[in-house]
Amino acid sequence: MLRGAPRASRCCDPLARRWPAAGPPLPTMLAGTAALSDSRWGQIAPLLPPQQPPQKPPRGRPSLDHRRLLEGLLWIMRTGVPWRAMPAAYGSWHTAYSRYQRWCQDGLWDRICAVLHPISPPLNTG
Repeated sequence: MLRGAPRASRCCDPLARRWPAAGPPLPTMLAGTAALSDSRWGQIAPLLPPQQPPQKPPRGRPSLDHRRLLEGLLWIMRTGVPWRAMPAAYGSWHTAYSRYQRWCQDGLWDRICAVLHPISPPLNTG
């Protein structure tokens, strides 16, 4: 492996190549717009496991909203930066990484990618 070359993910890397970023761009969520449109989120939300309801009395850290975390994962995949460089507005990088690994092992990440990047059927040339 070349020195300084980005390492490939062990699980479900949706990008074949990673382009080095000149600097982390301003995430779209932080710029005031959502990375996922409401229609795309409507297609993805049913695939995700149910969000844990808040506990009474509250114990531990509350779970992170799936949409916010997914936008952070998409930002990581789009920019190719290390996990630790994920902006705090998306939540903890460690939570994002562990949830990404869990979703890959369950096959959920592949289903999310299929919704985001549908493969069109081949054209009939015959």
